[in-house]
Amino acid sequence: MGTLAPSISRVRLASLRGMLRLESAGMKSRGGALRPKIAAEFGLSPRAAFADYIKAVEARMQELS
Repeated sequence: MGTLAPSISRVRLASLRGMLRLESAGMKSRGGALRPKIAAEFGLSPRAAFADYIKAVEARMQELS
């Protein structure tokens, strides 16, 4: 059971990355804007560029690998 948590974290980060890519292309989700919701988690401004968020998510994914 010890390996389940990192796997869930990686899937969550991959999902966030996909949602950020879609939002950057102009598609909106039913939950509203994603960047303000996850800004504190990644230490970025809620109005930072999508590319900055995607880089932060990918860096966190590399840490978990």
